Amino acid sequence: MAEIVEIPEEVREDLMKLQQFQQQHQSLLLQKQNLELQLSEVESAMKEVDKSMENEMFEIVGNIMIKKDRVTILDSLKERKELLELRIKSIDKQIGNVVSKLNELQSKILEKMKKEGPKEKK
Repeated sequence: MAEIVEIPEEVREDLMKLQQFQQQHQSLLLQKQNLELQLSEVESAMKEVDKSMENEMFEIVGNIMIKKDRVTILDSLKERKELLELRIKSIDKQIGNVVSKLNELQSKILEKMKKEGPKEKK
């Protein structure tokens, strides 16, 4: 017959925190992936604008296309690129902090489990 093991309350709370950090980590990774995709699109657009010999181009804003000069579009793309790079750096720092907390909490849980050991439920 299988034994029913009771996890100490303190360890259960730490396991819940661990799960929250894992969810936060996953969310941050998805945000970073989204930002990197946007950055790639901006860089691709910048290359296309650089290749073009046209001085006037169209920029899509919402559901309309607006005629703008090449320099204005390039400036706008550069600004967007800088913003995305800054946000990616910020997300990287947050990911580092969460990973650090995850590792710390995992060690803490393992230590508590070794110290207290599993308790059989009666």
